[in-house]
Amino acid sequence: MWKTQSNTLDDTYKELEILQVKQLVQYFLPKKYRNCSDFRIEQKHQYSTRKQEESPFYIPDSTNKYGKRTLKVVIPTLLNKLPKNVREIQSNYIFKKKIKKWFAGTLVD
Repeated sequence: MWKTQSNTLDDTYKELEILQVKQLVQYFLPKKYRNCSDFRIEQKHQYSTRKQEESPFYIPDSTNKYGKRTLKVVIPTLLNKLPKNVREIQSNYIFKKKIKKWFAGTLVD
């Protein structure tokens, strides 16, 4: 019974494009910090590598759970998970709409 209610609730959230609490946090962090240069990978050589193209935000190494929950790790991780076409949107208004749809699971390319 609980499994059915959970699935129905998730479907309802998705249909109404309402973000759950975890998704809200994941939505606000990239929105706020996407233009921050602290998280970008600095190019150390003249060659363009796949790492820089696929995940342009640097994720520092962390050895424990506390380190993995710091903003220096969470923000670049969330930004790297976004589809490339969403990451490259210049307009803040359009970016907010696309990122909300992506976290709600309703973004269709």
